[in-house]
Amino acid sequence: MSGLGRGPIVAALLAAAWSVAAGCNFIVGAGDYSVGGDASALSDASGMQMLDGGDSGIVPGEDAPAGDGRATHVGSSDAGGRLGDPCTRNAQCAAGTCDGLWCTQPCNSNAVCGMNSAGESNYCVVNANSEYVCAPGCTGASDCQAYPQATCQPISGVAESVCTAAQSSGDGGTSGLSVGDPCTGSAACGQGSDSCNGSWCVAACTSASDTSCGYNSLGVQNYCVINGSGNYICFPGCTTNADCTPVAGTTCQPIGSGGTGSICAGTNGDVGDPCSTATTSPWSACAAGTTCEGTWCNTTCASSTDTSCGSSTAGINNDCVANTGGTYSCFPGCTTGNDCAPYAGTFCQQIYGGGAGYVCAASGGKVGDACNSNSDCKQAGSTCAGSWCTAPCTSSTDTSCGTDSEGLTNYCVQDSTTLVYDCFPGCNSDLDCTPYPGASCLSTGTGSQTVCSF
Repeated sequence: MSGLGRGPIVAALLAAAWSVAAGCNFIVGAGDYSVGGDASALSDASGMQMLDGGDSGIVPGEDAPAGDGRATHVGSSDAGGRLGDPCTRNAQCAAGTCDGLWCTQPCNSNAVCGMNSAGESNYCVVNANSEYVCAPGCTGASDCQAYPQATCQPISGVAESVCTAAQSSGDGGTSGLSVGDPCTGSAACGQGSDSCNGSWCVAACTSASDTSCGYNSLGVQNYCVINGSGNYICFPGCTTNADCTPVAGTTCQPIGSGGTGSICAGTNGDVGDPCSTATTSPWSACAAGTTCEGTWCNTTCASSTDTSCGSSTAGINNDCVANTGGTYSCFPGCTTGNDCAPYAGTFCQQIYGGGAGYVCAASGGKVGDACNSNSDCKQAGSTCAGSWCTAPCTSSTDTSCGTDSEGLTNYCVQDSTTLVYDCFPGCNSDLDCTPYPGASCLSTGTGSQTVCSF
């Protein structure tokens, strides 16, 4: 397949990234307990919707999971181990951990959960332990047959359903709130914890080599780390920012000081750190010289080669990117969609028109661009098909799909599930599929056409 050119970055990527804050669904209610910073606690927001039966619920205020439409596929599902895929132990999960039935992880939005190998969108729901976790969606009983004794139950208030069952086996799924589990100031913590610090169930420990912190209810390891007050406490472990979204006010940060692993910890308000302009915010205030534009702490810069943007508290490099009007601003860098979890309405996208790497930015809204819901898709006739904006087309020779904001050609492909033709984002390699978590660059079977699919 011949190389495809890339156009300049779409101005909407910046404008939208900063304007989404008014509709953000940040979970308010976490003390920051930053490493090397003082701890503080905020009050928790209330009002979650519950599944019929009362044991699970969708995060309040979220759109339909991973978009308003069904996931689109070129061919058979991948090898498994994705969120929502069946499992009995953690080793079977390429993403997240096993709760005894499926691979799951903490979440605070449906977008974080993506879709499973069967093409079903996963949902961010609250489980029996009052934890926000990913669960596989379903349209009927047959979709839940892979999970023993699970049934397809509707989510109250929305026209969607998830597989749900009593989960008592596997590496996770213990009863009650364990050390490292997200909690609010009023939550009752058990399972070896001392109390809720406003963010997670915490316990005292003695040194960096102390292993008494154990694991949280999802089987994720906790770590003994010294905090800003000079005391060792148990911090929840993590792999990406997505693991920390239920622990409000935290991002996934390396332990540092000779330690190994990463933990959910508070931010310092550095450039690239998440922030909120809401009256009550779980995030640390932006440091002097920076401004909260609604999603992250920002400052101006000069050009795509300007390195003054530095890095966030988590040590992730920021990039200087052109925005509306030709000015430049600092954007948080990323390598996967999970890195962008704290920045509502953004996706991990390649920098276009100068510069290299990937940054968290909002969707350009064209066919082939990343999306979470129909509202992300601005092109006439387009809708969100799980991970990207699509539009109907007629045959493999139909060229009406145009190009996405990267300048990559979209292709008209017959969906292997629905057997109808839809527009798929074109790609040259798996890197072009980074904005669509879990997607790979696959052949359509028509000439040299390759598209992102699952």
